[in-house]
Amino acid sequence: MNDILTHAQLHRSGRGELLLKLAEMTASDPASYAAHQALARFLDLTERDALFQLGKLREADLVVSSGRMSGGWRPTPEGRRIAAGLRASLEEGPLRLEHTMRAILAELKAAGGEATRDDWLSWDLHDDALTPVLVEEREQALDLLEEAKYITTLNALQASHLRVEITSRGRTALMRPEAMLFDSLFPHGPTTNVDQRVGIQTQSFHNNGGAVQTGDHSAQYITITNTQIERVTESIAATRAVLAHEDLDELVRSEVSAVVDELEVAANQKAEVGVLHTLITKATMAAAGAAGTAAGGAVIQSLAAIGAALA
Repeated sequence: MNDILTHAQLHRSGRGELLLKLAEMTASDPASYAAHQALARFLDLTERDALFQLGKLREADLVVSSGRMSGGWRPTPEGRRIAAGLRASLEEGPLRLEHTMRAILAELKAAGGEATRDDWLSWDLHDDALTPVLVEEREQALDLLEEAKYITTLNALQASHLRVEITSRGRTALMRPEAMLFDSLFPHGPTTNVDQRVGIQTQSFHNNGGAVQTGDHSAQYITITNTQIERVTESIAATRAVLAHEDLDELVRSEVSAVVDELEVAANQKAEVGVLHTLITKATMAAAGAAGTAAGGAVIQSLAAIGAALA
């Protein structure tokens, strides 16, 4: 599974905090074990809840038990890798942006549904123990929320988002903490619902000719039309221009470019629309590694335009 989705699942279920704490407690000696009683105390959990969550992490091969009567747990090598990625995502990656977007929606709702620029600039949006959210990050989050129609905004030449108002779609999003707000950048693309068990997801693809669903659902396959191919090809060219000219991390540029190449081949071969949307999401997840930067935001928006071209 894509690491970003795994990070999101762990974070939303509360197991991410437990995995991070377990990795921290055993960092000095990776072969050592930490007692679930200590984990429960640190995270303000009951011992029963801590054991339940650890059991779910074990099912996902992220932690292992000592097997002794005295108890004890430690992350697997994969668990340590996922924990490191989760920490980075929370500090400066896609989960930080996801948190900022949700925090803005929550503040808007609490403020009665609307706010001025001075209001949202003053909000305390950062997660505990993480750095404050910068103005640039707030503006990027607002841009994405507006594009996904979670909010409406009043803009002017001298400043953006002078007045912001939450929409009914935004209020509904707050009631679905299991869903990634990123997915809504694609109005005809996939919506990912995260199961509380790490590693299980269901995707529904919406398009102008039908739907494709994965999981325990029936499937109807819709192939791309010649008109859509032309629009997608133009949008891919625009995305490549953004990738070439924006100041991106080279790893992000390489990963996104590789998926865009794959997307172009699939479009020219008239692949199913659901397959194309999956590739767009894959590229967006790769771009999310630079989500906290203006360049990353530009790439994400250009990929969203490809999804819109499939409409």
